[in-house]
Amino acid sequence: MKSYVSSFLKLFVILLFPVLLYANGFQINEQGAKALGMGGAFVAQADDPSAVYFNPAGITQLERMQLSLGFSPIHPYATFESDSTGQSTDAKDKTFYIPNFYATLQTTDKIWVGLGVFSNFGLATEWPDNWKGRYIVGGTKAEVVTLTINPNIAYKINDKLSIAAGIDIQRMDVTLENKIWQGFHGVGVEDANSELKGTDDWAYGWNVALHYKITENWKFGMSYRSKIKHEFKDGTHNLDHLFTGTTYIDYQRTGSTNIKGVAQ
Repeated sequence: MKSYVSSFLKLFVILLFPVLLYANGFQINEQGAKALGMGGAFVAQADDPSAVYFNPAGITQLERMQLSLGFSPIHPYATFESDSTGQSTDAKDKTFYIPNFYATLQTTDKIWVGLGVFSNFGLATEWPDNWKGRYIVGGTKAEVVTLTINPNIAYKINDKLSIAAGIDIQRMDVTLENKIWQGFHGVGVEDANSELKGTDDWAYGWNVALHYKITENWKFGMSYRSKIKHEFKDGTHNLDHLFTGTTYIDYQRTGSTNIKGVAQ
């Protein structure tokens, strides 16, 4: 009997205090104050200018021209604990201020246009120069910065149903820094610094959306954004403090960086 009571209490606690688990990585969904306050459940609501991001078909609910400008402060943190030594290492504290801008305009009784300028994929991690993972590519710094320009057009089929489509024009910068072990040259040889940098790569995607008003209080929304593939053809690879056996040198190579990535 005691075990049944214990199991019931555990189940009660789980249901009463749900835990939210986010696995977005570098994805940024904090694109509007109202949507953020609703925990991101805004695709069906979609009744302010940030609908350009969440569900552009919803902008047919907005009259005349409307504008929205804001930013979201994000302060991520991470701790690494070594299995072999038990030592803990904290990532460096950083705060990011992610801006967003949205504009919508009703052009006819059936057609609306919207424009979004935002960053929905990015952020960075930085770790101390002496931590255990410093030799991994991006081990001391991994930074992704994007800017997306997203024009949309929405069509109101009737008073209940609207559809929309748009294109995503995205710029991306990537920086990956790590240490290079040079201990094979002898005791006392310091680590070299590696920086792999790709900048100003432009890539393109698309998005489609649907909004349906079931009743005045119940709405249904669907929104899809395609993947955006980036491939940096030009960039730089800097090697600082590289030991040649007799002295330390700095080296820079410019050309193909062979960095490929997908943002969505």
